[in-house]
Amino acid sequence: MSIPYAMINAYGDGAFTGNPAAVLVIEQDQLTDHQLQQIATEMNVSETAFIYKDAMRNHFQLRWFTPQVEVDLCGHATLASAYYLYHLGIVPTDATIHFHTLSGELVINQCNGVLRMRLPQEIAVACSAPSDLITALGVIPRVVSKNRLDYIVELADEQDVRELQVELSLVASLEARGLVVTSRATDPAYDIVCRTFYPRIGVNEDPVTGSAFCALAPYWNKRLRGHSLLRVVQLSSRGGSATLWLEDEDVIQEGNCFLWAEGILHI
Repeated sequence: MSIPYAMINAYGDGAFTGNPAAVLVIEQDQLTDHQLQQIATEMNVSETAFIYKDAMRNHFQLRWFTPQVEVDLCGHATLASAYYLYHLGIVPTDATIHFHTLSGELVINQCNGVLRMRLPQEIAVACSAPSDLITALGVIPRVVSKNRLDYIVELADEQDVRELQVELSLVASLEARGLVVTSRATDPAYDIVCRTFYPRIGVNEDPVTGSAFCALAPYWNKRLRGHSLLRVVQLSSRGGSATLWLEDEDVIQEGNCFLWAEGILHI
């Protein structure tokens, strides 16, 4: 069996920035769930996306796998999947894409050549910090919050976020998918910064995390009154950025994608 695939960097500013995702377009029942996980493990990037064609025009089922597990929500691989469908000509560049996922229907279109994605808000609520979280951080956070996915931790400033060295084994022990660390940005080109850690699902530090932006947009919208448009940069070694704003119950995210490899899987 031969299946085409692409490697696409999402939220990047060039070929070796942003978050790489492997993307495949497959038929229903073409691969078993076990094979999907094997492929994601072999790809060994933070997410591998599998797109299934739907009977409705421009509608697709979308699933995401880390090297270890299937996940409920992934922003960068959704952005990359839309880019690939436009690139292949499966969807016209002026059409809207509808992805049906474990987190509901996700909608993406293009505006002036930039991908614009609508994802659900993931509201975080202030909470007390578990002792393992404080130990894992090694610094005292300003605020600790939690949503259905992650702990959201605000630190004093960008330098604290940039220099943070978390104890990954303790992050993996938390009752959460992972940890999002954030602060105000020092660079006036941006409003906020962040880093994200997901050792529990096989991603020690994620390069750029669209699902984390679903929490950061409503969090900082409340704290930074008057900043309806938020520019976020993720301070991973690869780096990446996005523009965020709230609309109804959703977070709108704009970001760039770069195709850097295409090939054939032989299974």
